[in-house]
Amino acid sequence: RAAGVDFSDVITLAQLRRFEAQKTTEGLILTVRDEGSPAWQFAQFLRRRRQNLLRAWRLDLDKDDSGTVTFVEFSNQCRQLGFQGRVRQIWSSLRPLDDRALEFAELAPNEAEHLEKFADLIWNVSGYDLDKAWGLFDYEKKNKLTKADFMQSAEHLGYKGNAEMLFKGLDREGLGWIWRADFDYVPKVSRNARERLKETEGPLASLVSFARYQMGGCEELVTKLGLGGGTSEVTVCDLAARLTALGFDGDAQHAAVQAARCDRGIGTKISAEKLLKVLTTNTKQPVVDQGGARCAAMALSPTCFLRKKSSALPKQAAKRKVKKVPTQPWNSTVENLCIVQTS
Repeated sequence: RAAGVDFSDVITLAQLRRFEAQKTTEGLILTVRDEGSPAWQFAQFLRRRRQNLLRAWRLDLDKDDSGTVTFVEFSNQCRQLGFQGRVRQIWSSLRPLDDRALEFAELAPNEAEHLEKFADLIWNVSGYDLDKAWGLFDYEKKNKLTKADFMQSAEHLGYKGNAEMLFKGLDREGLGWIWRADFDYVPKVSRNARERLKETEGPLASLVSFARYQMGGCEELVTKLGLGGGTSEVTVCDLAARLTALGFDGDAQHAAVQAARCDRGIGTKISAEKLLKVLTTNTKQPVVDQGGARCAAMALSPTCFLRKKSSALPKQAAKRKVKKVPTQPWNSTVENLCIVQTS
């Protein structure tokens, strides 16, 4: 006490600075999943602004459509959004370890899970052939998708994520439509897609060109490699030797190793099915169930699938009307005439 003044409720400047430093450190430790953290507050602001974090990511942060956001880009956009005094704090809360480009999953881990499931679906049905993937969704050739169209096709193709949430994110302008160009953004923003596409560069890209332009397609290449029939998989050394024998003039060993390591493989063996998928020319077909209710639905639109299913029985019945009697080898006599019996 001094001159009758009570200092019990007074702090010094040094105490205030220690308190601020402590809170700043705590804020850096908290992530976007922690309510009240700088990253959480920033994500909530973006969600209120755009109703969906993927849409906000595209419109407010990823201005060059690269799929990731550098610190410089993040700083510039935060200043425009009114967060100029908290840029480093928010960034460190999102990415505490370094200044590598920010990924969507670090801002919106929950939405990113559904996005990754969709990226996996596109990989499974088309190998990131986005024209083919779009055709499976836009089966009526309208060149755009409504939410109902998107959700129906997603369910038909076996999508297990939140289709409605994903539609909002892909609907960049919020007008209720998804365009073909919106599909192009998926491999850019998806972490799994970027890893897979990175794996298909270099010697593997040369192998893709070899299959398409010199072998007549991926299926023809697999057949010529002898991977059909009872041979389910081969070692990478064996695959490299077979590629060289077929005339592949690229780095066969490196291409074989890359193909085997794609999609989190161990890199020592590869099957015909996996090679087809890696070369991005095979459409994954669902297994027919025991009742025969589904047949190659993955490659058909819902409308075409139902039409084909309804007309399958009459066609099969028509085929059974004509039966051919086995004939003997031709010996230039009248006995060689085939006899056709009609049921």
